[in-house]
Amino acid sequence: MESGEVHLAVTLARLAFVALGLISCAPGATSPSPPSTAMVTTATAVRQPTPVPPASPTRGPQNPNASPLTPCVSSTPQPPPEDFGIEGVIAYVDRAAQQYVFIGGTPLRTAPIPFPDRPAGDVNAFLAGFSPDGKWLAYVTGRPDPELFLMGHMGALVRSSPNSLEVLGEDTSRAPLDVLQWVNERLMHLSLWAVGPNQDKIKAYALLDPFSGEWRQELLQVLPNRSPRGAVAVSPDLKRALYVQDLSHLEEGWRIDLALWDYALGRPIWRLPKVNDFLLDSALPIANLMQWSPQGNMVAFLSLPSRTQEQGVTEVQPHQVFLLMEDWQTLRQVTAFGAKNPDREAEYSLRWSPDGRYLAFGVRGVDARIYIPRRLYVYDVEAGQLVDLCPLMGQAYRSVGNNMVAWSPDSQWLAYVPFTDVGEVDPLIIINVLTGEHYRLADFAGELAGWSDKFSVPEE
Repeated sequence: MESGEVHLAVTLARLAFVALGLISCAPGATSPSPPSTAMVTTATAVRQPTPVPPASPTRGPQNPNASPLTPCVSSTPQPPPEDFGIEGVIAYVDRAAQQYVFIGGTPLRTAPIPFPDRPAGDVNAFLAGFSPDGKWLAYVTGRPDPELFLMGHMGALVRSSPNSLEVLGEDTSRAPLDVLQWVNERLMHLSLWAVGPNQDKIKAYALLDPFSGEWRQELLQVLPNRSPRGAVAVSPDLKRALYVQDLSHLEEGWRIDLALWDYALGRPIWRLPKVNDFLLDSALPIANLMQWSPQGNMVAFLSLPSRTQEQGVTEVQPHQVFLLMEDWQTLRQVTAFGAKNPDREAEYSLRWSPDGRYLAFGVRGVDARIYIPRRLYVYDVEAGQLVDLCPLMGQAYRSVGNNMVAWSPDSQWLAYVPFTDVGEVDPLIIINVLTGEHYRLADFAGELAGWSDKFSVPEE
């Protein structure tokens, strides 16, 4: 096991590899490329929908459902007022103190996380996030034999030792449990990497009951023609799964589809034919590619840039965000970024608010020759409006890493940690998406495990 300092550096490097870009914006700005509100494709569709930008909704008597989202009031977040506080706690790594900490309460206080089985300064572990109900904090420790721990808000401790060889095969190496996310209060999704008998890299997605340590692979094995390395996301209610089908054996050449499987009906109920290989074989955690709403009634996903060539000139269509609506037929194109440089594209991070109304993600510029500030966007599903929410404090701040964005339990605040180009101060920042309040809570932050209203900062 590496030292605590090295472990944190490795963790940050891993997070930065899947960094989510945020582009800064002037306060009050709205999206220069409005979203489309009713792109529709069905199970017989044969092409991607074409964006048709609508008029931006504005609040007033004739449109009371216009989005209440408000861009941040300042491009540089300041420390909060002395009497400021938040409900519950945010869990993160304090890199300066080299320990895991809670910050929360009114007024704000910071204290080491009271792990029942280890000192707070033991960094031979990493935080895997709060359960959706906020009652459990998951963390992983131990290599090469990893162990998964669940710390309850009432002091309980659950410990399990899932064996990855049951998923990957006995002739592979034991895989570390270093990419996890909660599907619901009883299930976690893992991305497993291992080395095969021929020193080849083996990747598999797996579902795990963290309380018993038992694998739930039957939910994946029932999906026909599923690519083992292709993206897959099971809904929180376990009724449906969005996944990549490899159908190359059905016709000449290469073909993969994106399919929505209904477990009760035992068949796909929606299909997007002939998608590209972005979702087929990616090193990114599933939450950054496709993510279900907490209620399981919608699912968002990212498309890969497509390349077209005309008269010797290659143009790249940027990443776009799509949303499959609850009728399971309507595909809404959330972003409609253009192909001409300089332009912008959605980054690899999708984060739903707990109430299922808002979808947050980062956006970056795609022209390296011209600096385009990084931005934080939030899409209001109810109003059908995309809001260019907040800047990322200028050119020194280049991105936020994987799992570095978290919603408050009341769906009113977003917490995020931006990494710097020079590796100096990486602040913990929060923004109220309804009022635009924008505060800098701490410096030298690392892993952001999320926000829970069930835990509290321990008394000194």
